[in-house]
Amino acid sequence: MADVADAVVIGGGVNGASTAWHLAKRRAGRVVLVEKSGIGSGATSWSSGIVRLHYSLETLARMAWYGRQMFETWGDSVGGDSGFHRTGFLVLLGEGEVEGGRAVVAMQRRIGISARFIDVEEIAEVEPHLDPSGVAAGTYEPESGFADGLSTATAFADAARREGAEIRIGPVVTGIASGGEGVTRVLTDRGAIETRTAVVAAGYRSAGLLGPLGVDLPIRPIRHAIAIVG
Repeated sequence: MADVADAVVIGGGVNGASTAWHLAKRRAGRVVLVEKSGIGSGATSWSSGIVRLHYSLETLARMAWYGRQMFETWGDSVGGDSGFHRTGFLVLLGEGEVEGGRAVVAMQRRIGISARFIDVEEIAEVEPHLDPSGVAAGTYEPESGFADGLSTATAFADAARREGAEIRIGPVVTGIASGGEGVTRVLTDRGAIETRTAVVAAGYRSAGLLGPLGVDLPIRPIRHAIAIVG
């Protein structure tokens, strides 16, 4: 019997698990999420989990705001525990970044985000232990904070299952087949899944899956340094 799905989500990180839940909740048919290792086992687990709204592109800011509002009612909307803590989010601006920061705050406020442009004196009030050398101004979001990536992804996956999605742990996606009208199959080391919709949420591996389809996705892994103080 053929393995058929209406939508296949590739990758079980927070983005893939969220996508599977949203599709299943909206009754998108048979939704299958394929993850080779475990839910949240990739970059999601390594992330600092910062929940911020400071984006220069309005589309990204709106998406972030939608997500931030979900964290406020997580238990009712998704279920489980996201590990979200509201701490506020501070962006420091150098002399050449001030006008860009003002523009971001203006856009955020226009779409309903609580953010404000602050001077060096206010920065010291927000974080008195910060050395303001070289800082011209800043932006501050009191509603932002951080969540636990693994807990968030796990909650999304559990919610997706409750809505009827199938979560497959173990199969390795090896490619995506396409025909004249688009995607036809998702190929794995355990067989192919016939589908017309594939959502690639495989982190830095996404580029390798999309390249053979003629999609140049400029993603590469970069190691970041994170300082945690308290």
